[in-house]
Amino acid sequence: MKNSMKRLVKKNLWVGVFLGVAFLLQSNSLYAQEATVNFDRISNRWTSVFLHSQYDGVELGEIQTGWWSAMWVIEPVEGTTFVRIKNRWKGTYVHSQYEGVEIGEIQPGWWSAMWVLEPVAGTTFVRIKNRWKGTFLHNQNGSLDLGEIEPGWWSAMWTVASIQGEACNCGEKTFRTQSDHSWAEFQLPVAKAGEIIKIKEGAYNKYVYPKCNRVWWTNLIFSCNPDSCEWERIEGKWDADALCHGSPGDSPYVKVGDR
Repeated sequence: MKNSMKRLVKKNLWVGVFLGVAFLLQSNSLYAQEATVNFDRISNRWTSVFLHSQYDGVELGEIQTGWWSAMWVIEPVEGTTFVRIKNRWKGTYVHSQYEGVEIGEIQPGWWSAMWVLEPVAGTTFVRIKNRWKGTFLHNQNGSLDLGEIEPGWWSAMWTVASIQGEACNCGEKTFRTQSDHSWAEFQLPVAKAGEIIKIKEGAYNKYVYPKCNRVWWTNLIFSCNPDSCEWERIEGKWDADALCHGSPGDSPYVKVGDR
């Protein structure tokens, strides 16, 4: 009986090891797939805004550099000249299966989720044509739509720009705010495109009779912009006033001093 139990425990142990190794291999495989996928941003020629899924559904608008909701995978449909348009953030697809333009789960055979990227002669733009309905994505009436178009409509022309291998680096950059007698600098290092730095709100004061001289900042987010290869502030603000309270915190990117 004891020997049987030992054999059973040993067998279960090896099964557990095997399943654990299999899981790790699968995880590494999925990670490698994510690392090698080529992502694109899709922008409108007429309004220069981007296709994204940051809120409800799929729409056009201004975006933040790091939004996965504005990154897309153009997936070839095997055995055809069509493509699917897959969102990086949600892992779902742009389609026209129901009413208008939507984003969601699809069935493999849905023509409503297959598209043609038609080059616009003499330009670098494309038109995005739906296989099922034979109509085009556009924003001629102010919002994203699918319908018949006129040949000259810039609203139906799109740039599909790769953001894979954004190899540029942002150089060191310092943002500064100051009062009459104090200053604060946000000193950002060399970084790869797409990197984000967050700094918690803070303040620094130098009292010089008869008043305080404070610099302050709210929660800040800086992004290394892959388009300009420059640091940019994407959230928060700073200024100076005559209040006396606040602390600069311990961020390695914040330096303060007197002047």
